[in-house]
Amino acid sequence: MDEIRPNPSPGNPVCPKCGGTTRFEEKNTFTGREMREYLCTSCGYCVIEDRGTALWQILHDDRMAEAEAQRRKTKKAWWKFWGK
Repeated sequence: MDEIRPNPSPGNPVCPKCGGTTRFEEKNTFTGREMREYLCTSCGYCVIEDRGTALWQILHDDRMAEAEAQRRKTKKAWWKFWGK
């Protein structure tokens, strides 16, 4: 059962349709963005909030940048070794 909060915190948006309280329903990060879905307890209106880049996407991008830097460093060392 979902928790219904009578006084929404800054993280829980107020329903733009009726001004009622909302409850957290679902969080999706498969697009690389953290999208949270809230449902109004009064009218059933769905509020979708974009919370920015998902943590897994940030970590993935960081690992890719590190791997690319390592690849360039290795390539540079190889060329130095062969005198080119």
